[in-house]
Amino acid sequence: MLRFLFLILLFVVGLAAAAVWQGEMHHLRRAVPDYLPGWTGDIADDAGVREGQMILPSQGQTPKLTLRWTAKMPGADGFLWDVQLAGQGVDLRAELLLPWLPTRAFLRSGAGAVDLAEVSGGAVTGLIALQALDVEIDDLTGVRRPTGSAKGQAKAVTVQGEELGNGPVAARLEPDGSWQADVSMTEGISPLTGQLSGNLQTAIGQLDVTIADASVLPTSLQSIGMAEGDGLRISLPVPLRY
Repeated sequence: MLRFLFLILLFVVGLAAAAVWQGEMHHLRRAVPDYLPGWTGDIADDAGVREGQMILPSQGQTPKLTLRWTAKMPGADGFLWDVQLAGQGVDLRAELLLPWLPTRAFLRSGAGAVDLAEVSGGAVTGLIALQALDVEIDDLTGVRRPTGSAKGQAKAVTVQGEELGNGPVAARLEPDGSWQADVSMTEGISPLTGQLSGNLQTAIGQLDVTIADASVLPTSLQSIGMAEGDGLRISLPVPLRY
């Protein structure tokens, strides 16, 4: 999801840099069709710098998501937009800041929620409540380098009918596009720690989970892990659809 927020940021910054505050997407499609990247095809014709939306193409069972942006009154720091990513089971919002000297941009004050049952088609249930999201994109005129962090809470997560519990979630995005999300969960069948990592340029992530007590797990989960004392470690690649 961070990747899609990053893409819309580049779109807004590109239009603003071209001084077409009053323009709309269909103007660009007529004026410079050969210079628009392929992903801009999903931006609505009437979308512009001040207001617009982009429907993200869905893949497989992934819910279709819509990005919306609305300009606010400029502040002391620069131009401001409200940005929303919404769809089945997803509602994330943040503020986009483009400083008066547009060499970098910021997504800040992000918050929202992800309903895991809606996103996963019922394979996993629970809620990820996002309490903080901040992203900075440096060097907009050169090699763009995004960095960011997110913090939240995983609540009542269940996999294959087994309650995994609740716990904090923290994620980090690095300038090279690599990212990592960590979770520590208690109050379920067994305490666990997990890490999901990947890169915005690839569609495969790596999941590593350590469960303290393997004896309480269903056979289907025990069979895909490696014993570590009384516990179990599960490591496997995960397809990602962003």
